[in-house]
Amino acid sequence: MSLWGRLLMTGLIFYRKCMDALKSMDVDVIISCGDAINREELGELPDNIQVFPYVDQLDILAKADVFITHCGMNSVSESLYMAAPMVLYPQTGEQYAVARRVTEIGAGIMLKNDSTESLRAAVQEILDNKVYGNAAKECSVDFRACPGTAGAAEFTKKKIYLPDAPQGAGLMEMLFHLTRVCHYLTIGI
Repeated sequence: MSLWGRLLMTGLIFYRKCMDALKSMDVDVIISCGDAINREELGELPDNIQVFPYVDQLDILAKADVFITHCGMNSVSESLYMAAPMVLYPQTGEQYAVARRVTEIGAGIMLKNDSTESLRAAVQEILDNKVYGNAAKECSVDFRACPGTAGAAEFTKKKIYLPDAPQGAGLMEMLFHLTRVCHYLTIGI
C-alpha cells in the first residue's frame, strides 16, 4: 500500500491519522512526505509503516494494492496506468473533479471524511472488494493500448498535411482520435 505524501494543508495531521488507521492492519505502508514534513515529527513509527521524503512512485504503484492519494492528475494517471485502486482524498476543486471521475469508473473510493475510522474502512473495502482493482486494471489496459503522444503527433501530422483535402476536412476525426489518445488524461476537467 502506498500513501502519497505532499498534501497541501493538513499533511502532518493526516499522516498521523493514516498511521493510526493502518497500524493494526495486516498491510505494509509507505508514506512519501516530501520536504515539507520532517520524518521525526511523525514520532515513533509502527512496524508496518515506513516514511520517506521521496520514492519511485511508479515502482511503488506497480506493487501497491491500494493508493491513498490527494487526486492530482499525475498521481491518478500513474495509479491507473499501474492498475492500483485508490482511496481518494482531494484537496482542491480540480482534484475533486478527478476524484469524482475515478469513482465513476469504479477504480476508487472517495473518503467521506479523514477520520481514522473512515480511512481504515476505505482501505479495507478496497482490499476486500476486487471490483476496484479490476476497474483499475481495465483502465491500465486502456492506457497501455493508446499510442500516446507519438501516435497523436503522427495522426495530427497526417491530417493537417493533406494537400488536396478541403480546409477543415478530417478535423472531427482528428479531434476524436486525439480524445481517444488522451481520454484519461482529461477526465472530469
